[in-house]
Amino acid sequence: LFWWQGVDGSKILTYFPMSGYVNSLDYKGIISDLKLSEANTGRNDVLILYGFGNHGGGPERFMLDRVLKFRENPFFPNVKFIKPYEYLEQMDKNFLETIPTWNDELYLEYHRGTFTTQAAAKSGNRRSEFGLANSEKLALFASLYGKEYPKDDFNKAWEKTLFNQFHDILPGSSIAPVYKDAKEDYDYIDKTYKKITDQSLTYLGDLINTSAIKGDPFIIFNSASWERTDICKLTLPEKFKDKNIAVTDDKGKVIPFQKSDENVICFLAKNIPGLGYKTYSIIESNTSKAGDNKSNNNYIENKYFQVKVNDKTGNISSLYDKINKKEVLSSEGNLIQLFDDRPTMYDAWEIKYTGVKWDLNCADKVIIEERGDVFSKIKITKSFLGSNKDQMTPTSAYPSSFFTQNIILYNDLNRI
Repeated sequence: LFWWQGVDGSKILTYFPMSGYVNSLDYKGIISDLKLSEANTGRNDVLILYGFGNHGGGPERFMLDRVLKFRENPFFPNVKFIKPYEYLEQMDKNFLETIPTWNDELYLEYHRGTFTTQAAAKSGNRRSEFGLANSEKLALFASLYGKEYPKDDFNKAWEKTLFNQFHDILPGSSIAPVYKDAKEDYDYIDKTYKKITDQSLTYLGDLINTSAIKGDPFIIFNSASWERTDICKLTLPEKFKDKNIAVTDDKGKVIPFQKSDENVICFLAKNIPGLGYKTYSIIESNTSKAGDNKSNNNYIENKYFQVKVNDKTGNISSLYDKINKKEVLSSEGNLIQLFDDRPTMYDAWEIKYTGVKWDLNCADKVIIEERGDVFSKIKITKSFLGSNKDQMTPTSAYPSSFFTQNIILYNDLNRI
């Protein structure tokens, strides 16, 4: 029993049932809860949440019959049914001033392994939430101009998304066949929102008059509610393959771009309005706009940062903030560490650190993988074979784990 204080100073009276959320109201359990309550709060009463709460079931008749039997015994503590808020409301104000205040988030160490277990399901959930929300916005705008809103498609996709947020699916504590089904659901959701997004953007794009724009115009839509400046990637139309091109912004000004893959370009789209768009264009041109980016094999720099990587350890040896004129690191940073985790039970749910760790201070390779007018990228590869790992083919010394990390600096973005 405690006050839970938020960042704004407000408090919520909070109660954790002494025996958790599964209780069949047997006499030993009730007496044990009473003792725990008195020891922890000083009170001679206790609120018990009863029923088979862990399996979707509630109270059963035999539990209620037990309470009626207890009431017949004059030596047994008084038992009555009450709603939680009624129990809390009847507490004396002077007593409530004496209970502790927790001024932080509630971090419960039990089952904390569920933050990372079954990462593919967690990724599918987040992609589904964002993808469906973004496609809903676009579909809504398209419906305002005559396109039918795909209500049934959204309902089915959201039902699958919410179903997989069940408290044993999303945390990663289910058996393997559950995640096979979840993957099929997330694949369906992915296809649904991508199809609706493409259809809505095509419909809205056809309504925008681009007749006065030179070259091949294209639309950048910002589905966020705030103005954004960020990197965009575009697959070039086939007709521009092997040709000299330039990218122009909504004012017709040539901007820097960079070929990232064989036929993909990336560039910085600036100040795209929230829930709005800007029109850019690709034109044939021998004119290009250079960016402000310096780099060598283990060093990249833009107008905000200088980043140096130790080519032997693969760690960042220097991170200099050019705006504040300050070296950020006191020693090497970006160190990859591995920790030995051996829970005694519930290995998908629990984390038990044994005290054994490994620092990956040896890089297999450090190279500048990309360098251009928009960004530079250092690629770092490392490998690891733990002492308790089974060795794998093709050789007995074949590393059991691989790590690939890209460190990227964009010319006009103050992030790494």
